[in-house]
Amino acid sequence: MTATAIVKKSDLDRMADVANAKNVTVEIVEGGRTIRVSPAPPAQPERNPLAPRGGVRL
Repeated sequence: MTATAIVKKSDLDRMADVANAKNVTVEIVEGGRTIRVSPAPPAQPERNPLAPRGGVRL
């Protein structure tokens, strides 16, 4: 037998949507436990240097 979940998946999805849309951390305190959902960090583009390490000989 499994225990019931503290927070439903639909609630977590809703919290994640709000966290990403508003760029805030969403928190629920239930039964002495704290569940926090933070927004995902922005994706960092891959750095492609213009010249190889050490430079280019002209």
